[in-house]
Amino acid sequence: LCRQETLDLDLTADPFGYGFSIAGGGASRGPITVSSIEKDSPADRIGVMQVGDRLITINGIALVGMNLDDVCKMIRESGGHMLLHLEFDVADGVKPTSGVFDVRLYKNTTSLGLTINGGEGDGMWISQVKTGGVAYRSGLVECGDGLMAINSVPVGAATLSEAAGMLRDSTDIVVLQICKKERQADVDVDDAVEFTVELVRRGRSLGITLNGSTLPGEPIYVSDIREDGVVFRTGALQKGDIILSINDKSLRTFNVPQAVRMLEEVGDRVQLKIQRASKRSYSSDSDSQLSSLAT
Repeated sequence: LCRQETLDLDLTADPFGYGFSIAGGGASRGPITVSSIEKDSPADRIGVMQVGDRLITINGIALVGMNLDDVCKMIRESGGHMLLHLEFDVADGVKPTSGVFDVRLYKNTTSLGLTINGGEGDGMWISQVKTGGVAYRSGLVECGDGLMAINSVPVGAATLSEAAGMLRDSTDIVVLQICKKERQADVDVDDAVEFTVELVRRGRSLGITLNGSTLPGEPIYVSDIREDGVVFRTGALQKGDIILSINDKSLRTFNVPQAVRMLEEVGDRVQLKIQRASKRSYSSDSDSQLSSLAT
């Protein structure tokens, strides 16, 4: 099962051209499709064009009903720069909402279209999935998923550069072991309030301890407030408050160590977006790894 999505591409040729070939066209031959992509060409390096993609427009001109020769001429006369509107397929099967499972990706372009973050004991997770890339089209990989292994090699103790090298040097098939945690509401949204707090440290510690999972996508909350810190003196926060963002940067793809580092690096003025329930409760799965760090 597949669903169709579209994508706009801004493609610039190198001295050898754009690096892709097309087929089809005309009333009887169907849509214009990408038939091949040259390795390390502009079309390959952009990381989101794949063989079989259907060209809908070039520089705003619809290709429906055009024959192959006319489209090839349009590309040749484009002046080394094109705006493409593509249609592509995304797998639309059953997607697990939680658990650990393997995802097989067929590396038919230079890039898998994903960004990883973490490493060296902080856990490793997927921080970006590029629309139209190989990982995106699998329909299984999402921003915030934990990355446990690459081609059966655990990456829990690996550095970020080591894991990136494993992805870069892998062959045609890459198997990612993914840990997906089902996001549960920490509070009943109807029974919660959100507000923003601005704190001025003047070189002093905030005096709070953050708790939560070592994987991203889980709530990060205040578990302790020290009497010698800025937060205690202002009375702005309470134990159990969930921190949604720091200086307008969402924590959705961060884990606790990353959030603490951000607090340490933002300077004297800290703006926190907070979620608070009138009836406070917080729970995490018994099998989740918890991390608690003070700042």
